[in-house]
Amino acid sequence: MRGGARRRLRGGYSMIELLVALVIGLIVVLALGHIVLASQRSWTWGREKVTLQANMAQALEQMERAAHKARWITVPDSNQFRVFDENGVRRTAYRRVNVGGRWYLQEGGHVLVPPVCTRFRVQPNNDTTCVVITLRLVDAYGNVMVGRTTATVRNRTLAY
Repeated sequence: MRGGARRRLRGGYSMIELLVALVIGLIVVLALGHIVLASQRSWTWGREKVTLQANMAQALEQMERAAHKARWITVPDSNQFRVFDENGVRRTAYRRVNVGGRWYLQEGGHVLVPPVCTRFRVQPNNDTTCVVITLRLVDAYGNVMVGRTTATVRNRTLAY
């Protein structure tokens, strides 16, 4: 009986108890890590969506401002338009171009907004006083933003 009493008096944990505690601790740490990573991805996705929205607004505003300042605009096809000043000098051109298998919106040969531009459509209205610009952007996270604006030509001369 003395041997059994000694065993009971000895404190500590057995190897199985330690392994079970380690496994439970590992599960808790992995679950917390998964939650942290998921929230980080969600935050990044939201931030990129806000950036995409800002890019969309900036691009549409810039094209609308250029059209309003123009003396006239030509629309050679539905994927581009050119802006001319009062002296007949071409100020800039907006068009959708394919660069390395991806479509981008360009202004005067430079990429206007970094996301992929899956749709850019310019459509003159019936009375040739304005153009309707439709833009669809997609970023690397799969966020999609569609915007449309009507740009009125100040001096109401539009060729298409």
